[in-house]
Amino acid sequence: MDPMQVPRSQRTKTVNEGNPRPGSKGKQGVQSQKEKSRIQVQEHYPKMPGSITNLTASNITTSSLLLRWIAPSGNVGSYRVEVSGPTAQSLTVSTSSFQITGLIPGSNYSLQVVAVAADNVTVGASVSITTFTVPGPVINLTASNITTSSLLLSWTAPSGNVGSYRVEVSGPTAQSLTVSTSSVQITGLSPGSNYSLHVVAVAADNVTEGSPVSITTFTGFPVTARLQLLVQSSIEITDSVQEVFLQELNATIQNYIETMKFNIAVKGIRRKTN
Repeated sequence: MDPMQVPRSQRTKTVNEGNPRPGSKGKQGVQSQKEKSRIQVQEHYPKMPGSITNLTASNITTSSLLLRWIAPSGNVGSYRVEVSGPTAQSLTVSTSSFQITGLIPGSNYSLQVVAVAADNVTVGASVSITTFTVPGPVINLTASNITTSSLLLSWTAPSGNVGSYRVEVSGPTAQSLTVSTSSVQITGLSPGSNYSLHVVAVAADNVTEGSPVSITTFTGFPVTARLQLLVQSSIEITDSVQEVFLQELNATIQNYIETMKFNIAVKGIRRKTN
């Protein structure tokens, strides 16, 4: 057929679909370019890493802890560890565990771990836990103002943070107390009895405890005994002789009554006169 006899609309359609003009792109050419661009974007931007699992803190002390986790599936370039609390830290590690140091005793810390892709930019979802460090031990634990049934227990607070103190009294009468101050009046004790007194610093979670510190002491006796001892001497008792005699007498009596758990002191010699 003579091309001049073909309708204009058919001639245009045939040219556009079958033979694009030089320098132009057909439908197939446009799709190929889009696919190529999509592949280039995927290659330039790595896939987001997955989230770590089983994040735990162990081996917790007053100033350190061991942080562990399980790596996500897929590829990971590194891990970003964020420590938030009285002392903050930002760390980048390549392994799935890390020892964190430089912490404050008895303090609450938030620990966050994020998986990072090899480009050091693309990150996964963060995973966090919170934990307390162990409080330090109390210092200078002493018992004073001791009577037949009570005593004053006092101590110096440890460095760092403390939520409360647990006081344990062991003896003929046992007690367990929780106080927020660094001293407590212990009452209801038995006279002339041996007591063991323990104090433990506790963190604000009421669970994490420091090392206990202990002392022992006796309560007082309810009576005071006076003993009169008659000593006969063939020589004159001078001040120097009296001093030596009293030292020896005190030592002898104390050794004799040591198992009775009380003290006795000879304070002087009174000369009998006719």
